[in-house]
Amino acid sequence: MEYIKIKLICKQRFDFEGKTYFPGEAAYQIERVARRWVSRGLCEYADPNAVTRNGYLKHPKVSIVILIKDALKWTRNCIDSLNRYTNNFELILVDNGSNSKTKEFLRNLDWLDYTLITNKENMGFSYGCNQGIKASKCDYICFLNSDTLLTPNWLGKLMRGFKYEKNIGIVGPSTCHSSTIQSPQVFKDFRNATQEKVNQIAEMVREGYSITTVVGFCFVIKKEVFEKIGVFDHR
Repeated sequence: MEYIKIKLICKQRFDFEGKTYFPGEAAYQIERVARRWVSRGLCEYADPNAVTRNGYLKHPKVSIVILIKDALKWTRNCIDSLNRYTNNFELILVDNGSNSKTKEFLRNLDWLDYTLITNKENMGFSYGCNQGIKASKCDYICFLNSDTLLTPNWLGKLMRGFKYEKNIGIVGPSTCHSSTIQSPQVFKDFRNATQEKVNQIAEMVREGYSITTVVGFCFVIKKEVFEKIGVFDHR
């Protein structure tokens, strides 16, 4: 497994894990350490164009599609974490026949730019995803379950996965609970996950990319894939 590191230029002398770094020296560190060094004034990014001023990793704009059927508590938590930790995206919410409280919440979100698609009844996951695809304006589409908690720079890290090979069409993240190696098995009590706990786990997991089956709770796919093979099947 290959691990992506960000190139930095040291601005002053400092010690880290038994090594001394000097002004002008190049250093390579994983994203969370790189952000810490830059925020403390120890280093600067060698390629400022790779990172925005607020620390987000730069990436093409992504359409994020969330299908919603009630579960207001989880939906609210998901959208709150999306708002806190995501950059450069358009949001498409598909209400698949939710109850009145959920509908009211979705209508009154304090967002500057989001699209709300409302179905009178539950049309199913595939149908709702296809509605999101039709409404999307970006070259990449992320399908996100409404009970998912996100972490800092989650989307930027996912988008870097497309740089490994030219023929990569879909990328998914690690998670607290999954039937595949997408779950690193470091958090057993996933049913009682809090945002703070999930963030701690994200800090523990080393960044890298492997070939595996991608579970559908969250994934980014190139729109050109749908143009080649068609959209989701539904009845």
